[in-house]
Amino acid sequence: MTLPSSHNISGDLARVGDHPISVDGGTADVWEGTHDGRKVCIKCPRVSEADLQAVTQVHLRTGMAFRVAQEY
Repeated sequence: MTLPSSHNISGDLARVGDHPISVDGGTADVWEGTHDGRKVCIKCPRVSEADLQAVTQVHLRTGMAFRVAQEY
């Protein structure tokens, strides 16, 4: 599956710490990180190879919904 170009991240992205800041999600952990020197949260899916396509669809919908919400 190919992600939309809006999901491509350029620049310096780094995870901070040894443990996620949230593990309450069903399919992902949230980590503190930095992107080009700015503090960010990084959503990291927890998936097996067999579940990769289904989980990718869920995360794409989440990302697209977040992008739409930011525009309002």
